[in-house]
Amino acid sequence: MQNTTKLSVIITARNDNYGGNLINRINTFIKVLAYLVKKYNIPSELIVVDYNPPQNKGMLSSELSIDKENEFLSFRFIEVPASFHNKCSGSDKMPMLEFLAKNIGIRRAYGDHILAVNPDIILSEELIEWFSKAKLDTNTYYRANRYDITDNYFSPRFSVQEILKRARSHVFMIFLNNKTQYCSWFAWVKRVLISRSKKSFLMCPIFNKKTDGTDEKIIHERAAGDFLLMHRSLWEKAGAYDEEPISGFIDGYILYILYCLGVKQTILLYPIYHINHIVGRAGRPEIETSVYRKTVEKMLSERTPYKQIPTKWGAPDE
Repeated sequence: MQNTTKLSVIITARNDNYGGNLINRINTFIKVLAYLVKKYNIPSELIVVDYNPPQNKGMLSSELSIDKENEFLSFRFIEVPASFHNKCSGSDKMPMLEFLAKNIGIRRAYGDHILAVNPDIILSEELIEWFSKAKLDTNTYYRANRYDITDNYFSPRFSVQEILKRARSHVFMIFLNNKTQYCSWFAWVKRVLISRSKKSFLMCPIFNKKTDGTDEKIIHERAAGDFLLMHRSLWEKAGAYDEEPISGFIDGYILYILYCLGVKQTILLYPIYHINHIVGRAGRPEIETSVYRKTVEKMLSERTPYKQIPTKWGAPDE
């Protein structure tokens, strides 16, 4: 498998029903991925990092729907036990150290190219078809615009075609590299009534342009943790994600490190769909916006990573 895998896809979760209806969201992601890599003949693996599994729940491997007959998609489950998690900084405040967990999966991936993605994402058929034909540059990282969809329930009975059809027709907001764009008038009016700010008013669908989000000179940090695709050598070169036990913005640091290292950004014009759900912070520590902005502005001006790039990322000795 190590010599033939073209794409490794990394997701991480724990069986705690985070955001509600979690298992069904993950199964929807898996169902679409399995169908598309088989349709477009892409030898792939899905690595599921089961991080700090709750003691009173079953393992993810026993909860998820897996097609073991799919010759184009192999499955690997990596359990990160509580005994490891409890030794980590921030373990008392965050039961899921998301980016450490992703790094653990990335570190152990076999594929030529590695996609780190969240398990409530539906990959579009256009994107997978592009991947099947593209000659990916080994000095380029690839980002995609996230399309939020209102329908947060997809029946296990739905075919992949039905899932993709519903995803395309339920988009209400898009995260672009230069703005957040509302596609739904109802969602926009709701936003304006709540915030009553000029910024919210300018998110009006009437101001949307076809060129929005296509400027590759702007680093696409919006929803950075939802989709990042690049050659395995670039993950190693950048030291993967920052593993500090902080939520919010920290997933964007790697993009600026890649900029400092002279790596090119390509923004794919193919959507990824995010199944909207309840966001639970659960008291997790967050980085202040001003601190993050100051750090990345310094990297942009000096073209120097904000800290020494680690070599021991992803718990390689475990």
